[in-house]
Amino acid sequence: MSHVDSWDYKPELARLHGRPFDLADGKNFFSGKAGNYTKSFWEFRQHGECGRWMSSLFPRLSQCVDDMAFIHSMQSKTALHGPAMFMMNSGFILPGFPAMGAWVTYGLGSENENLPAFVVLPDPRGLPPGGVINWGAGFLPAVHQGTVLETAAGRDPIADLFPATQAAPVAGEGRDFLQSLNQSHLARRAGNSELEARISAYELAARLQLSAPEVTELRGETAATRRLYQLEDPDAGPFGRQCLLARRLVERGVRFVQIYCGAENTTAKKDPAQLGLA
Repeated sequence: MSHVDSWDYKPELARLHGRPFDLADGKNFFSGKAGNYTKSFWEFRQHGECGRWMSSLFPRLSQCVDDMAFIHSMQSKTALHGPAMFMMNSGFILPGFPAMGAWVTYGLGSENENLPAFVVLPDPRGLPPGGVINWGAGFLPAVHQGTVLETAAGRDPIADLFPATQAAPVAGEGRDFLQSLNQSHLARRAGNSELEARISAYELAARLQLSAPEVTELRGETAATRRLYQLEDPDAGPFGRQCLLARRLVERGVRFVQIYCGAENTTAKKDPAQLGLA
């Protein structure tokens, strides 16, 4: 949704409502013909001790404004969706730079060694414009890239986390032996951050077999909590599930959790394997 319909109060826009868009002012528009200025369709008023202006779209969220951070200094150098997503996540319109989550975990580390430090919860309908690059580590060690968790109800949190056949779990001595082989392999390829990340990912995967099902299992939540997040609502439910999962991850020490709402047209409604979830 537009920022001018949410919490970016524009009294000047209301004053100019209905007037023709004046190109002589140095403003421009993305496509089509210039029309008239249009104010927000929702009334704005101030909330909280901070006096934050917010539209009537958020009657409940407006009660929490004193506990929220609003960043109004952000601006983009592009109107294209993909580059704008890169700009939002990394500060650059070109891909290949570390996402904010990667920087945070690089600087602060993790508080839970059994869960990833940087978790991404995409919209069940697909990935955002730009895809998985949005949570990449760029030139930082690859271990700091985001880990995607499936948010759709009824799906495993991570595809292929468990073997198709119920093989016996690798015992402690077996894991230690595998680790020694991996470290020997890595020693001959010093400085290969992608190899280091892959080894770390496999080690984390073993721990995730225990931690991921627990953190994503919502059946233990109370009926009151389920109502608060509107999990049964056909429209709000999927997003509510993302928010509840994010809360549970943060409560368990995950350093950085990023929720995406909305999907890029060409990725929506595709198979999870095509979305980087498998």
